[in-house]
Order: sequence, then C-alpha cells, then structure tokens
Amino acid sequence: MSTKAGVQKRKGFATWSGDDDDDGEERGKKTPARIPRFRRALFLLLSLSDSLQLPESGALTWPGEKSEKSFKGVQSEAMAKERREENKESKQSKQLSRRRRCLFNPDSLNPHNSTSRTNTGYDYADLLEASLLFYEAQRSGKLPADNRIKFRNDSSLNDKAPDGSDISGGYHDAGDHLKLNFPMAWTFTHLAWGYLDFRKGFDAAGQAAQMRATLKWAADYFMKCHFDGLSYVAQVGTESADHGFWGRPEDMKMARPSIAIGPGKPGSDLAGQTAAALAAIAMAFEAVDPAYAMQCEAHARELYALATRWEGRFSNSLSVSLLIFIWLFFFGFGERVGEKKRREKKRREEEKKKKPDF
Repeated sequence: MSTKAGVQKRKGFATWSGDDDDDGEERGKKTPARIPRFRRALFLLLSLSDSLQLPESGALTWPGEKSEKSFKGVQSEAMAKERREENKESKQSKQLSRRRRCLFNPDSLNPHNSTSRTNTGYDYADLLEASLLFYEAQRSGKLPADNRIKFRNDSSLNDKAPDGSDISGGYHDAGDHLKLNFPMAWTFTHLAWGYLDFRKGFDAAGQAAQMRATLKWAADYFMKCHFDGLSYVAQVGTESADHGFWGRPEDMKMARPSIAIGPGKPGSDLAGQTAAALAAIAMAFEAVDPAYAMQCEAHARELYALATRWEGRFSNSLSVSLLIFIWLFFFGFGERVGEKKRREKKRREEEKKKKPDF
C-alpha cells in the first residue's frame, strides 16, 4: 500500500481523505479504483444487512414481513397455550365432579373404600364422625356411660319446668349454657331430614347409630319440655346470668329459671317447629325402634294442636329482657352481615375497575 497526501489506496479499493486541518481547506479529490463484480455484490449485500432479517432457515425476510415458518411457530404456540388452558379446566372439572360423587355417593363414605379416599384426599367418614362429636360436646344433663367427650361431665341436673318437673338434658346453645328450644328444634329438624335423605351414606360410614343417638338426645329433651298437654318450655336460663358466667357448665351454680308457652302465652312458631322436629325423628326411628317412634309422633301431634289452638308468635309471649336480647342478637347480626356484604360488593367493584379490558 502506498500513501500520498490526499489519497489512500489499497489494491482493489479506494478510500478518500483530505487535510483534516481546522482551516477548512479543500478536501482531497475522489480517486476511483477498479472493484471486481463479486466484491461489489458482497459490498451491496453487507450494506443491506441492517435492513434484512436472516432467519435460521437462511430465507431473507424484509422488515414487517413474517416468514411462513415464523407464522406457523406463533400459531402453534397459541394453540398449545389454548390446549393447556383447556386441560387445566378439564382437570378442575373432573376434581369437582369426583368430590361431588364422593360427597353424595354412599360407597364413597365407606371407611374401607381406599380408592375414593385416595382420589379425593378426604375421608368423609371421619368428617361425619367429627361433626357428630361437636353436638355430643354440647350435651347437657346426665351424660351416658358411652360419652366420648372425656373432658365433659354431668351438668344442669336441676333444670326444672314451671311445674317443677325435670327438664334436664338437651343441648347448650351457641357456646353459651342457655337451652333455647326454638333454634334447637330447627337444628334437629334438619339433622333428622339429613339422616332420612342420606341413610345409606350414614350406614356406609358406620355413623348411623351415633346419628340416631344424637337425635334421640334432643327428642328426649323436647318430650320432657312438653310437661303437660297444654304447655311447652321455650327456654332454660337467663341471658344475664349465663353471660356473666365464664366457667364450665359442670360448675354452674346460678339459678336457671324456665319460660314456657301455653294458654295465654301463645307460641305457634315454636310449637310447630318442635312438632316438625319430633315428627322427623319419629320417621328416623320407625324401622329400628317403632315404640319410640310412636312416642315421638304422639308428642308431635299434641304440639301441633297447641300451635293451632292458641295462635300467636313466640316472641310476643317473652319477657321484656329476653326480647331485648333477641333484638340485639338477631338484628345486630343482620347488620353485621349486611355490612360485610356491602364491603365485599365494593371490593369486587374496585377490582373490576382495576382489571384491564382486553
């Protein structure tokens, strides 16, 4: 390579330079050189390389244009993603269906059916047993020898009806030590119908006898509270004394007066609900203990007659203090539930606003 003042030459190429002084003097003149054709083609190709896309396949693709292979790749990826979403939804649907079959199929409640327990991950026989243990822990009165709640003992053995007759037994209410017959009757009406509708499931789970014992404990108490043909106990204990005691039911020493409905003190709703509970329990015992079923049915018929003979609301026959307690409990609870629903609705609306629309 030879170098001169204004020209730099190299074999086959020519470049240009001038005097790069600060005076702005005239730059050097262009000196062309002969360039072979293949080199000119290579030079042209390299100059276009910034505007061309060279895929792995070697095909040239102009900017903004997708090759057939790249389009198929994007399409395949979208289809694969869609298939994954469909498989996920199908799997969730199958799991939900399997859980429903386990819940309503009596065979799934069989403790020896290891297949259903493995597929769902839940042992509904144990769940049913634990649910019944909850009610057993709320028992009041003289507990039987087969009591399974070892920390519980006899309690409220001196509960009396207005005529002095024994009304021990039944279940404590809502974590308190009161015995409120209206919600108790509603509870055992539904428990009895659950047993009647899913008796095979209870048999398969080995909990049928325990369920009947749970129902019988309530029915025995209801029949005690129907202390004559014209009256029925509505409540045992007072809310002020009960809520002021923070001990075990076995240690209660306070007086526990009872309130009853009857002539001059109507309670059609309470008597009717208890009649429904006893009628359902009678149906539950019809096949295993017909005599006990007939006893429950007889009291149910008498309570229904009481409800229709002296018509009126149960709340109209209560004392002022108990009315205040019921108002604070039910209306206060309703306000809390309403406030919770309003907060939940507001939260959903805010989330909907934040979520972008596609």
